[in-house]
Amino acid sequence: MSLIPHSSPRRRKSFPLAALLLLAASCKPSRDVTVAPGDDGSRTKSVEAPASREDGRLPRNARPTRYALAIVLDPAKERFTGDVTIDVELLEKTSYVVLHGRQLSVLRAEATVGGATTNVTVEPRPTPVGNGDDEELVVRLPAEQGPGPLRLHLAYSAALGDGLTGAFRVKDGDDWYAFTQFEPMDARRAMPCFDEPEFKTPFDLKITVPKGQIAI
Repeated sequence: MSLIPHSSPRRRKSFPLAALLLLAASCKPSRDVTVAPGDDGSRTKSVEAPASREDGRLPRNARPTRYALAIVLDPAKERFTGDVTIDVELLEKTSYVVLHGRQLSVLRAEATVGGATTNVTVEPRPTPVGNGDDEELVVRLPAEQGPGPLRLHLAYSAALGDGLTGAFRVKDGDDWYAFTQFEPMDARRAMPCFDEPEFKTPFDLKITVPKGQIAI
């Protein structure tokens, strides 16, 4: 039997993303990031965010306080889908939040402040440490928010790679196995996140896999 995830109750624990074990499911391959329209059907007004830092670190205007992550994964498929809600504490008044995300396809993005939910834009960009690949996701808010709490919700898909980074898969005989390797900075291949070791954040995690398969 393949050793892979199965449906299980959510469990919460705080630790760096590099220590988080994730395994994930299929959807149409794409590296594109979808730009979510505003509630009136128009694109959210563009807000200038500062350039990526030379050291690859994120701007210090926000920090995560909780993740709720649901993943659907079949190791026999090349891609998986995910749905993540991130509670964020804005540390200053801002109109953007920058996350890590590498080779992800964001399908839907929303921000909730004070009980009001709005579609937001998500734009990928490279960083000096990313070898030319997009490493960050700039979430542009429709108006300045904070300081205070903000909730981000992103539905996305990502690849189950064939290398030994992020979420990847290996075939043994007729069986496919899914694994994760997030150190030193490859959690961003599996989910939109604040992929830095200083953020030790509680997770509610749910993994769904085909019947008869298990997750560890």
